[in-house]
Amino acid sequence: MQRAQLLKADADEVIAEDATGTSGDRRIQRPARWLRRSRAALGATTAGSPRLYIGCGVADALLPSSRRFASLLEGAHIPRRYEEGPGAHNWEAWDWQLRSFLEMVK
Repeated sequence: MQRAQLLKADADEVIAEDATGTSGDRRIQRPARWLRRSRAALGATTAGSPRLYIGCGVADALLPSSRRFASLLEGAHIPRRYEEGPGAHNWEAWDWQLRSFLEMVK
C-alpha cells in the first residue's frame, strides 16, 4: 500500500471508530496506532514535511476525536494546524475550515 493510502486508511479508521461510539480504551489505541505507523511516513522532522490541518466545529460530535488526534500529533512533535470554531459537521464549520486551510497552503 502506498504511503498516502496508508495514512488515509488509518485516519479514516480513527474517525469511523469514534463515530460509532467504540469504548474509550479502543478509541485511544487507534490514533496511537495511526501515529506509530505514520510517523516515519510523515517525515515530520524534515523541512519538506507535509502540512497537516485539523479543523472542527465546536458542535461536531467528532470534536473529542479531533482534540485527541491534535494532541497526539503535538506530543510527537509533528507540525500541524489545529482550529476549533463555530458549527457542527456541516457547512457552517466547513466554510471557515476551507478558508483557513487555503490560507495555510497559500
